[in-house]
Amino acid sequence: MKTVKEIKIIFENCESFTLQPEDVGQFQLSGITPMIQRIGCNCVAEIQLVKHVEMELFKEANMYYHFWDEEPRKKFDRLMNWNDITGITLTYDDDSKLELYVSYKDAYDGLGADNLNQHVYESSLGNLYIVVDETKTIEDCFQMSLIENEDEMSFMRDMVRE
Repeated sequence: MKTVKEIKIIFENCESFTLQPEDVGQFQLSGITPMIQRIGCNCVAEIQLVKHVEMELFKEANMYYHFWDEEPRKKFDRLMNWNDITGITLTYDDDSKLELYVSYKDAYDGLGADNLNQHVYESSLGNLYIVVDETKTIEDCFQMSLIENEDEMSFMRDMVRE
């Protein structure tokens, strides 16, 4: 078994940021399959497609990060304002990596289109919930009464951080 030491989220504009496992609660990547397709104007390659992404990000993960020369912004602001996650890269404890592309359905033709398969919700406690799936939503993957319960969420966060 390999342990994940870093989770990198990649966006449509090549922007990215990393998360630490202790800042992530519920986490599932499933339906991972190899696929060969054109991924650029000059490249046909084998990629790994992930059909289902489910992530619970604790409020402690909402830190500032930099993208090129832009002003720093908070991670949750980026996730709430643009639905354009294109990939996730996992770095394991042995420094090997797994690069995954998410299921992406363009909201319209053209660059910068939102992913209609991506759903994001911020709880009243400040935690963020992400689902990328062709058919499932936040409510299908997370128990809403639980994620709004401060005692339950404190317990879950403490369990992950121990």
